[in-house]
Amino acid sequence: MKNGGSAEENKEFSSFSESIKEKQPRTKRGFLVGAGLVVLFICLVSITVVWVNFSKTTSVTKNKTKSYSFLTGQTTREVGGVSYTINTINSNIPGPAIHVRKGEVLSVEVANGIADSELTLHWHGLHLRGFQVYDGVEGITQCVIKSGNSYQYEYTVDEQPGSYWYHTHNQKGIPGLDFIRGPLIIHEPDAVDVPMPGSGDAYQYGNERILFYYDLFPNFKGPGLLNGEQVHEIKVENGEYRFRIINGGDKYAYFFTIDGHKLTVIATDGYPVEPYTTDV
Repeated sequence: MKNGGSAEENKEFSSFSESIKEKQPRTKRGFLVGAGLVVLFICLVSITVVWVNFSKTTSVTKNKTKSYSFLTGQTTREVGGVSYTINTINSNIPGPAIHVRKGEVLSVEVANGIADSELTLHWHGLHLRGFQVYDGVEGITQCVIKSGNSYQYEYTVDEQPGSYWYHTHNQKGIPGLDFIRGPLIIHEPDAVDVPMPGSGDAYQYGNERILFYYDLFPNFKGPGLLNGEQVHEIKVENGEYRFRIINGGDKYAYFFTIDGHKLTVIATDGYPVEPYTTDV
């Protein structure tokens, strides 16, 4: 564990701080989703919304290891019209979306850049059989990552493909809004067009859209946020889309609906279900 604060570790800590760059794809239609509406009475659910069917065939070279570098930090930013102290990964809101295929190795190096803080990362919903040391529960499976130190999580992903998320654990409560959390999407072993670390918009890709909700309880005085914003635009064209809807909050459940459209639920909590149609 890299918690000792040696010169070598501090050098390593200062060596990676490149932010994940994002870009918006070209689209023809869009709709606004307010974070006050939203989601279902379940924490994790994948949904397909059908307008008009389309097909697309592409290919991509598979990588054995998917590597991410996270530098946590603290700054002041306006959220929902109010100025807050916020905790971020690579200075970004929302937190990076991680994409990995089942059978690949996921490597995430976390450097703690928040003064006077101790934290770990927990992979919500993953069993991590054979890799429990990386579960991220402080004082049980690992020591905390102290301020100025780093730790590398690395494990083979052998979970059911689906929608999961990651978030912090800490012994010292860190003041401010905690954006050190984000989606973790496990794709089928033969999946194509899987976003690579640091490339493009990992929340909107192909015919899939990630909707990641926060309530940021108890610090945020608002209805909640979607992908880091109170009102967020999801861009689509006519066609069939999978919406990966994740409640990354601490307290509240949400409703999710799209006016004039039916939704087909295909999975919940990372596991497929018998598809059924609903409007909420």
